[in-house]
Amino acid sequence: MGAAAVEGSGAPAPRRLALLEMVALGLVGLLFTALLVQVFARPFGLSFVWIGELSIPLFVWIVFVGAAIASRRSEHPYVEIGYTAVSQLLSPGGRKALDVLLAAMAIAFFLVFIAGLIGMTRQTWDHVPGLLPGYRVGYLYLGALVGALGCLVATIRRLLEKWQQGARDAGSPGAGDNTPSII
Repeated sequence: MGAAAVEGSGAPAPRRLALLEMVALGLVGLLFTALLVQVFARPFGLSFVWIGELSIPLFVWIVFVGAAIASRRSEHPYVEIGYTAVSQLLSPGGRKALDVLLAAMAIAFFLVFIAGLIGMTRQTWDHVPGLLPGYRVGYLYLGALVGALGCLVATIRRLLEKWQQGARDAGSPGAGDNTPSII
């Protein structure tokens, strides 16, 4: 659907929510509800200790799933220190090589991060803190793993799109843009 206008209204068409966005929305709703219950129960002398334990993994999941969503939309913050200055000195082929190098570095980072998260998820999977029946500490690392995988896929997708764009632009005079890096 994307940016297409609704017929006759001039307004953008509503965008379908992707699976990760629905997951993030559900997690935010669950966290908000749990904290709201805690706030309104306290004046009546009720305290739910497990809400504090539940809020930590929910927050971790929200942060990492949100990072994957932002990466997929190319709305994540990226470091541009020196990129603009250096890329202006390079030929279009040099800019493409710089983009590939930066993407390769990001991919390498995500692969190392994912390997560590897999190890931590396995190591903590059987650890049950006690306040929430059925809750495992490994769920915390699993949320970070889902987010890191989403960021990795988005980075690879942008790299492939940039590569295909470069192939299409290769025959055009003045080809090669000076857009920020693909990571």
